[in-house]
Amino acid sequence: MTEKGAKPAATQDIILSPGRVGSAKRNFILEYLGKCKEAYDRRERREEGEYVQGLYNAWKHHSQRLGVPAGTPTAFRQVIHNMKKEGIIEHYATRPAEKNHFWDRNYYRVTLE
Repeated sequence: MTEKGAKPAATQDIILSPGRVGSAKRNFILEYLGKCKEAYDRRERREEGEYVQGLYNAWKHHSQRLGVPAGTPTAFRQVIHNMKKEGIIEHYATRPAEKNHFWDRNYYRVTLE
């Protein structure tokens, strides 16, 4: 237990809304983008962040392990949009898709240090 007004010790996960699937998505996005940034800084990765579909695919895999529904791509994009609007993540690049008939890839990175 912490003293009144004292900040709790830092943890690996940032809890934004405990107990809700939406908070699990937000936590996952922050953690995933944080790992992307660390790998980029170590020169193990070409991109500092990840594109939306790549994030969603990783979330689908992670949510299966958690035993929670992944939700729709549209709902996931809404979480990305909200986090961007709140200033937690930022859009930093748009790159063409590998195949012409796919949409361009929008890349995001974490803005919190």
